[in-house]
Amino acid sequence: MASLVTDDNNNTTTTTTTTTRRRTTTATETSEQMTDNELSHFEDLPGILQICIGTATKPGLIAYFDDDILAMINMFAKTCKKFLEYDPLRCYYFRVVLTKKYGVNFDDSRVNLDGKNIRDEDLQNISEALKANNTLTTLNLNNNNITDVQSIGELLKTNNTLETLRLYNNNITDVQSIGDGLKTNNTLKELSLHNNNITDDSGIQSIIDGLKTNNTLKTLWLQNNPLSHNMKYTQL
Repeated sequence: MASLVTDDNNNTTTTTTTTTRRRTTTATETSEQMTDNELSHFEDLPGILQICIGTATKPGLIAYFDDDILAMINMFAKTCKKFLEYDPLRCYYFRVVLTKKYGVNFDDSRVNLDGKNIRDEDLQNISEALKANNTLTTLNLNNNNITDVQSIGELLKTNNTLETLRLYNNNITDVQSIGDGLKTNNTLKELSLHNNNITDDSGIQSIIDGLKTNNTLKTLWLQNNPLSHNMKYTQL
């Protein structure tokens, strides 16, 4: 904002006052008060993606929010309700955030998350990050705190490169979703589910049913689970 200043000698000079902080605060407050109709013009999702990640010659906003990328995401999310529904941006967001959190490159063919204290919510985010990885062959999730593998089942349905999936020594109880994923997956060769807390007969039955149509899985580890007598000695 420009203003005129007159000194004691009646000389007039122009000074500039920065109001960035005030404008930012006002813009944030205004966006929170907007209605859905007023927000519609913010839904240029491909454009938002380019702003965030930049180009080969011009860095995007991510480069300037190195330690607080979540703040940048939230800033856009407030003005665009479909922000994280846009697959390329959502996947990129999760890859950047999770790489910082776990020190793992989610674009590698082998992703090792052994003993990273991963919980169910973390696993959902990891599955989102891996959606864009079309070279993934090994995913190691051994020795974590996972109980719900629904997102892994969904990953098995869409991924066409994963060969080894390790879920040893978690606290998984229900594997229905993994069995459902095996029905259509045609790349997985090794699945480790030993040392969990799998008691669900219908989930194990789902895996058995999945194997009737799955021709690629060669090794399945299920030992050290409290399976029912029927599943231990009759079915498997």
